[in-house]
Amino acid sequence: MPKNARKAFEWVKKAAEQGHVSAQNDLGMFYRHGKGVSTDVAKAVEWFTKAAEQGHAQAHYNLGMCYMKDEGIGKDLGKAVECFRKAAEKGYTFALYQLGVCYVKGEGVERDVQKAVELFTKVAEQDHLLAKYSLDLHKVNGTITAKDIDEADTKIFEWYRKPAEQGDAESQFILGACYAQGWGVGIDAVKAFEWHKKSAEQGYAQAQFRLYSSYAQGRGIKKDDNKAFGWLQKAAENGYSVAQLVLGVRYQNADGVKRDFDEAAKWITKAAEQGHAGAQSTLGVAYQYGVGVKTDTVTAIEWFRKAAAQGDNTARDKLKELKVNQ
Repeated sequence: MPKNARKAFEWVKKAAEQGHVSAQNDLGMFYRHGKGVSTDVAKAVEWFTKAAEQGHAQAHYNLGMCYMKDEGIGKDLGKAVECFRKAAEKGYTFALYQLGVCYVKGEGVERDVQKAVELFTKVAEQDHLLAKYSLDLHKVNGTITAKDIDEADTKIFEWYRKPAEQGDAESQFILGACYAQGWGVGIDAVKAFEWHKKSAEQGYAQAQFRLYSSYAQGRGIKKDDNKAFGWLQKAAENGYSVAQLVLGVRYQNADGVKRDFDEAAKWITKAAEQGHAGAQSTLGVAYQYGVGVKTDTVTAIEWFRKAAAQGDNTARDKLKELKVNQ
């Protein structure tokens, strides 16, 4: 077992035992996947439960998956749906999608395709591509079946291949994601990059952000920090909230660029105003301490509350620290 994995486990365990909610969820993941410790799904459930009791969105989702897959706890589809719903209420993307899947399949809840469509629509707006595929199937076929869901990750490639080849930017982006994830085709980082580049050059912001990641990590293309930063700027300028937050944080931390707190605040604010929970929490911290903006505790609390309402645990901790209601 790698020493660094064991050390990470020990640090997370210590924080979890002190009541840190995110650490409790992380510790559950360590036990579930045998990272730094022997796999123990019962222990995983124990720590997911502790974090869920404190309102941690991902922990609710993880606990729901354990109920669904009979991992460390008896299989109970009704309880799985209850967990997914609690996480979904906090805006957790994977829970929203999984809840939609339950409605399509009638697992733990009465089958309701229209309800599934409503949930898939929410997560498709957050770049969940399998949800988008399901929505496109619904538009064409008038319904979504359990078989459609089960085959989504293998059929999605063929569904978008032709429009991608015909130059549709969104389909090119999705085809790149298929190559990156191995959906319906073998994983190929070079082809993923090529399709994302085609999409990015047409101005598709999510693809531009993928190019930033590819150049920054040397994935599918030679690592190039300058090109990475250039594509990050393009994605941010095109309104992609994730890119705006990343760009703002890089200016804040002088990460590959001259430190500029004003520029940082500008980009983080743009992302926060689009509803990005992480950006809202980060902006709250900026107002709390006057980083790039004038110190304003009232405004800080407003942003923390918005982020906390979406399940952001940093924001929740900040509200506790400031002794105000969420």
